[in-house]
Amino acid sequence: MQAAVGSTTTRDGANLHASRVESGVGFWGRKQLMSRERRSYPRYPVDFSVTATVAAGTPDALACSVVASNISRTSIQFTCSTELLAALLRQPVLPHTCELAFRLPWHAHEFRLTAQVVTHRRLSQQQYVLVLLFRHEDAAQEELLDQLLGQQQRVGLD
Repeated sequence: MQAAVGSTTTRDGANLHASRVESGVGFWGRKQLMSRERRSYPRYPVDFSVTATVAAGTPDALACSVVASNISRTSIQFTCSTELLAALLRQPVLPHTCELAFRLPWHAHEFRLTAQVVTHRRLSQQQYVLVLLFRHEDAAQEELLDQLLGQQQRVGLD
């Protein structure tokens, strides 16, 4: 059997392109497979208020209200102002941390967690996207967050 020009063959001579076409996974199918969540703890899209406090308990403390865009058992993502990002990055000690306080819309428990900056990227001159990793110093809060996200995933996040 001769393979088509530009196609790839396996050791046994099977044409990979042909096998993908036969299995029904073409370009768009592969793109959909790649877009599935592959993280250990999947992120869930959300829309709720979070209070982020930098340097809590000091005269330089800064508290900002932000809106979370997604959350997982281990992290949270939100859009913030230049002011909050600058306060985080001014901290002399690594990793840069802040205190977060929030309630999930479908549950009354108020989560109070310490989180550290994982990454940030600029959206515009005055807005950044921040991804923060929860430190989970309280195992009970971590377990409750995991349970609540799991329950809500089964019924669909609102």
